[in-house]
Amino acid sequence: MIYLLYPISKKIFNELDKNESISSNFKNNYRNFITKAIDRQSHSGYQYWHRELDDKIVDWLKKKPDLTEKEFIEFLKKLYKNPNITNHFPEFAKDFDNWINSLK
Repeated sequence: MIYLLYPISKKIFNELDKNESISSNFKNNYRNFITKAIDRQSHSGYQYWHRELDDKIVDWLKKKPDLTEKEFIEFLKKLYKNPNITNHFPEFAKDFDNWINSLK
């Protein structure tokens, strides 16, 4: 069975949407960024680690009113290299790069 995840949650998107320096192309396509969980347990529910990560990203976004897409992408790449995430979503880096390239 395949378990899909949208790494950019609605909570993150809502904060990102307030930033006028991020293009509408980027914002309008955030739901096209999908990755696969390694198993059902990794996918199930809105896990504590995922809520904590979302809060960290939202807090960071609030401090960056003039954020560029490049800065946001680099920030996400750095966060998502964490073994707690890559253990659950081993194809994340590839899926993230594919999504970013699709926006160009």
